Amino acid sequence: MLSTNLELLPPNERRKGWFNVNAADYLYRGGPERGLEERLRCYLRGEGVPDEAWSFAYLVTAPKFLGYSFNPVSFWYIYDSSRKLTMMVLEVNNTFGERRLYLLKSEEKASDESVPDGFEAPAKATKFTNAWVKDFHVSPFNSRKGTYSLTAADPVAASKTGAKVLDNVVVLNSSKAHAKLVARVYSDGDHMDPVTMSTSQALRLLASWFWVGFLTFPRIIAQAYQLYFKRKMHVWFRPEVLASSIGRTHTSSEAILEAFFRAYLGFLVDNASAPLRLTYTPAGGLGVSVTMTSRLTKDENEVKELTLRVISPAFYTRFVHYSHTTEAFDRESLHTDPKNRTLVLENAENLPLLLSSSTSSSTTKTKLGKIDQYRWQLLQRLRSPPPATAYPDSDTTFSDRASVQDIRKMPSSPLDHFAVSLLLDDGRYSDVVKAQILKNASVLLRVEETSLAAVYRDTVTKVFIADTYLLGFEGLLSVIDLVVRILLVVVWFKFFAMGEIGQMKLEKGERACADFCLQA
Repeated sequence: MLSTNLELLPPNERRKGWFNVNAADYLYRGGPERGLEERLRCYLRGEGVPDEAWSFAYLVTAPKFLGYSFNPVSFWYIYDSSRKLTMMVLEVNNTFGERRLYLLKSEEKASDESVPDGFEAPAKATKFTNAWVKDFHVSPFNSRKGTYSLTAADPVAASKTGAKVLDNVVVLNSSKAHAKLVARVYSDGDHMDPVTMSTSQALRLLASWFWVGFLTFPRIIAQAYQLYFKRKMHVWFRPEVLASSIGRTHTSSEAILEAFFRAYLGFLVDNASAPLRLTYTPAGGLGVSVTMTSRLTKDENEVKELTLRVISPAFYTRFVHYSHTTEAFDRESLHTDPKNRTLVLENAENLPLLLSSSTSSSTTKTKLGKIDQYRWQLLQRLRSPPPATAYPDSDTTFSDRASVQDIRKMPSSPLDHFAVSLLLDDGRYSDVVKAQILKNASVLLRVEETSLAAVYRDTVTKVFIADTYLLGFEGLLSVIDLVVRILLVVVWFKFFAMGEIGQMKLEKGERACADFCLQA
């Protein structure tokens, strides 16, 4: 009925139940850790919580049914060796695939002040309370301002007193300390053990809950329709996540471009004008942090530090729109509204050391055939500024009558030149690209048989077409490609194949008639 931690079992023993909890779906994205416990320990260590500070934990979540689930929030209950609930982790997900982990410590004195009048609070003897600042976009009808408060029952203590084992009240307060939303999650009835439940109990459970996960998102859409069209509520556009949150899952194009961007950073570090150490953290799910050190590094005391942390995978598809690397870092990190930021730069004063080198494709362009040259020219013609951000920059406001248009030419970018230069690479950078593509890209690319420059060019061209003509929906390109192929087959069959078949039938008929006449 219920399965979990299957990755800890040998492949031949992994049998999924109707409901499944996959450890890779929780806490951070990616990582080599397997199993819920190992991932929780790794996360808590990263938050400064040693292994000795806790003994065991419980997870309350909605499992997957037939491979699908949607969890607006999951609760981790963390206990010390004396079976005291000392911490909780709230794992909040929004409909955009983004995530925020809130690590909460138990307050010394619990009170009911955080629960508004008219709502039942958990029993005082089993209470866990905490309050924290909201910094994560969940609903388009609420800004990222305000605070949350949690009043939760302790499941271990509640099971001894006969109170509700699961009883959590979450209150969203506005920036003016008014309760805007109250959500309560509680158990209604006795719990069931999936190991000992009977067949009839299992069937009733399936009939009662299999549809809940599938209808969660449609219910959200229905309620959003009511709030927007009938209640006329103000809509807050989705800002990019802050550095404290986890961005959405990457697309195949973003994974491919991350591989080229990573290798490009390695090239820039190797050719830095002064000793430099770069720490690069890719978007969640695309690998762990890596440290790159320039070739000029001899004395550790002279090394300059620079940190790049990508907080949204959209950075990679936005980066290729820019013709200049400096402008990309400015627009995506240094000089933009924090709600639009896709990259965090630390020690930005050392950025000029990284960007002192440049690549040139003059030596490799001659190696390209005529058709390839036309393809690269098409990419250059398609290049345009990245899609508009959700929030205008505060320092770029203009009057209603004024309009601004970028009239600069969009030449090939340094990353374009770097991708072309991989044709003559000895493996130092191309091996990095291949390894990352094979590791993270969900599409099957024959990177061993395909030019990496062609992989980059085709991916960027697809991104440009989607952003310019298809509102950023790359999947529509595949649909259009399929429709065009079908139409070409139909046209060929109708005007060519049918004509050939008709001609063959006519010739066959003429031969048969001639044979008949000869016999007569």
